[in-house]
Amino acid sequence: VAVHGTAPIARLSIIVNGDEIAHLSGGPEVNYRGKLHPVALDAPSWCYIRVVQTDGHMAWSSPIWFG
Repeated sequence: VAVHGTAPIARLSIIVNGDEIAHLSGGPEVNYRGKLHPVALDAPSWCYIRVVQTDGHMAWSSPIWFG
């Protein structure tokens, strides 16, 4: 995940099946690379990214389905 904001990033959240599993913060750019979460692949699961900037503006990705 690579996020480039127009203001510093207050919080980047990784959401899996409705649960926040990780969050990061940083300057106008935040990068994350790694495993998300051990998720059972015998049932559909989903993930999305939510970003909040220090100026209050927000963005989020479309859901990513797997399993």
